[in-house]
Amino acid sequence: MVVLTARDEKRGLEALATDPESIASLTDFVKKQFGKLDFLVNNAGILGATFSIAPGTEACWLNYLHKRKHRKGEKLKGELTGVTTDEKLNDLITEYLKDFKQGLHGSKGWPTLISAYTVSKVALIAYTRILANKYPDFCINS
Repeated sequence: MVVLTARDEKRGLEALATDPESIASLTDFVKKQFGKLDFLVNNAGILGATFSIAPGTEACWLNYLHKRKHRKGEKLKGELTGVTTDEKLNDLITEYLKDFKQGLHGSKGWPTLISAYTVSKVALIAYTRILANKYPDFCINS
């Protein structure tokens, strides 16, 4: 079963018009390389490059949740490497958003350049790992 979602109905319908040959080619590749594909986490997102807090917060949650610490690099990597459950990941995102809303994210070691976008992307990758560990018989790609 294939499920196609889109935030914009018109663009979703346009996506249905994709070249059937390219779909068949991808299908054959996945079957040959992996046997099947159970989950595909689409790591597309909203940049959220803004100076106000609300849109940055919204971008973080949209990029992370709609698909389901970087002390200049290390906090983000270190914190998310050890995240093995949905609950821990949600707690980490909640901590980031609290720090972000208070304007403390930079001093607490979170990224400052396109902060919400960066954190949400890494969180989505961590969530993909959680899914892969939770469902070892499924082929999950991001």
